Amino acid sequence: MAARGTMRDLDAFVPATTPAAKLRRIEEHGARLHLIEGGYDDCERLARAYGARHGLDYIHAFDDPQVIAGHQSLFSEIGRVAALPDMAFVPVGGGGLVSAAIMAWGRLGTRVIGVEHCCAPAMAESLRAGRPVSAQVLAGAAEGLLIKRVGDYPFAVCSDYGLAVETVDDSEIEAAVRLLYVEAGIRAEFAGAAALAAALRYHAPEKRALCVISGGNIDDQRWERCLT
Repeated sequence: MAARGTMRDLDAFVPATTPAAKLRRIEEHGARLHLIEGGYDDCERLARAYGARHGLDYIHAFDDPQVIAGHQSLFSEIGRVAALPDMAFVPVGGGGLVSAAIMAWGRLGTRVIGVEHCCAPAMAESLRAGRPVSAQVLAGAAEGLLIKRVGDYPFAVCSDYGLAVETVDDSEIEAAVRLLYVEAGIRAEFAGAAALAAALRYHAPEKRALCVISGGNIDDQRWERCLT
């Protein structure tokens, strides 16, 4: 994303495959959309070039300590109204949100577990390699998790913590989307429901578990298919 100075004066570079519901939300916040053929890495490359040409600041979606500090407010708010969970399942994507969870709760006794899509296990592969590496990204419905390379800063946080990562597939996520709606009335996007998909594998009723449901931007057509 390239910024001109205010929150309502932004140029947002997003993949052309982004759900229409999410695109509408971005425009409602005042950003000018640039739809890019390719993934988030292509968006970053073109946004940086655009910013350099026009003298704009580049705001990274996840590889930025200030962005991660903002994410920490989510966990601070939870901590004010509820006891710390024993386990927290957090979607990874580029690593910003799970880094915030680690920084907020990782030293307080909560076991933070990262969740990736099986078609884009960039954090898991990077942790095995001991450095950020580019994963081969295949097709998948959880577009918010289809990141080729995690951020350097999030990787350092996750590596230092020893993050455990679970991977889930589309069928598991779809089941979680249905469960969230039927049981709680929550309409979640695929990336948003990934944490619950991973948590459903665990059978530890004595543990207090928290799942971060990180988005509700799902197109009507995909939503209807999930519920049928």
